[in-house]
Amino acid sequence: MINKNGSNDEYETDLSSEELRLLKEAIKEHDNPVRYVIYSQIIPDNRKWIMFLNISSSTYARELSHATLFKKHEAAKAVAAVYEDGTDHLRIAKVTTKGDKLRVLLYSL
Repeated sequence: MINKNGSNDEYETDLSSEELRLLKEAIKEHDNPVRYVIYSQIIPDNRKWIMFLNISSSTYARELSHATLFKKHEAAKAVAAVYEDGTDHLRIAKVTTKGDKLRVLLYSL
């Protein structure tokens, strides 16, 4: 029901300062264009031979657009550890999705 202030009473609620802080933090995180990808460098120190991991198909791709994007660095590290099987050949790259384009910001995190 719409009240005389023009707002909907059904959806109004008083948030505590902690709840409001958590909500603002979640919105800020959602709007952050930074993501992380897992990659393997076939020839060390040669970015021409980088393959990005796509976990949905358990394959590697040359194109960054086919890589699985992770919001959290820790999640990317955990998945890389599962795929490595002790070989230590996978790395994490920081990418941005700003402007609907993927671009690597930093390799080897």
